Amino acid sequence: MSMKHVAAGLRRSLQHHPKVFHRRAMVELTLQQALQAGINAHRAGNYESADRYYTAILNAHPQNPDANHNMGVLAGGLGKISEAVQFF
Repeated sequence: MSMKHVAAGLRRSLQHHPKVFHRRAMVELTLQQALQAGINAHRAGNYESADRYYTAILNAHPQNPDANHNMGVLAGGLGKISEAVQFF
């Protein structure tokens, strides 16, 4: 599943929800907890999970600088330079 596909699906599902949720466990997370979970997943090489966390944050807070930066780094690290640029 592509990063763009995952991001689009989460954007649609969380578009009108003000809080960030972990998709599988349906546990409500704070913005900082979701960001840290995304960072941890990213560092562990679990890129789809990192993408889900960063995307959920951006759905609730589109201008969040940390999530935008991390999403750009994630996309760039996967060689998706044209997609990465939009997050910087």
